[in-house]
Amino acid sequence: MDSRKAALYLLAKLRGGYLAFDMLDHPKAPAVKISKEELWDALRELREEGLVAAMQERLDGPLFTLSKAGRALMSEEGYAFDQEQIEKTRKLFSSYFCKTEI
Repeated sequence: MDSRKAALYLLAKLRGGYLAFDMLDHPKAPAVKISKEELWDALRELREEGLVAAMQERLDGPLFTLSKAGRALMSEEGYAFDQEQIEKTRKLFSSYFCKTEI
């Protein structure tokens, strides 16, 4: 599986939530099948394409979530999203002036 697909699947599994990149080493973190470096590069590429939104949170470091376009793409692959989670994520990201539509 290529790193971009792995990143999209990882974010889709969060059902509208966000990924705190620095928490990937936590025991309860979702399993990632690629290296952190590959994931970082894939997330940056996907952000440039508008499929991922990102923000820098002061204490937690970078946070990532699927954008509206990213969710639409992953919905086509059968993933379902939790509207309440999406709204919480939108509120958080908008408070940090994220310009990407979530």
